[in-house]
Amino acid sequence: MSEGLAQEVKGFNILVAIVEPGVIETPIFSKGQETLVDSFYPHERRLRALFPASLANPVKADVVAQQVKAIIEGDSWKLRYPVGPDAKGMILLRKLTSDEDWIDRYAELDDDAWCERMEREFLGLKLRPLLDSISPATGLEPS
Repeated sequence: MSEGLAQEVKGFNILVAIVEPGVIETPIFSKGQETLVDSFYPHERRLRALFPASLANPVKADVVAQQVKAIIEGDSWKLRYPVGPDAKGMILLRKLTSDEDWIDRYAELDDDAWCERMEREFLGLKLRPLLDSISPATGLEPS
């Protein structure tokens, strides 16, 4: 949508900027609700492992605000502004992958293959220990 808007308004000297943050430390991660029902959805467990691993070296939200300020005050223009250490890699990986391959990229992997791929593609995140600590039946961390 932003790409289309940028094309439409450029003739009016209006520039559109897309700020694309990676995983940024915000209060949303402490507000998530626990899963209370059994789930056969493996991605739920995987996301519950991915975000804490990504936040092991947290990137504060003010880096996003600083980027927005720099865009507003700056005199150069580009469409996309990745923010955070993992953003550029994620954007590049997505750009190099067809839509169909992107959908299939993680969908059919078992947990071991998913952990290996995530570690290889996303800054060496060690996800296996976190994933193993989350119950496959409920998505909850054991009490």
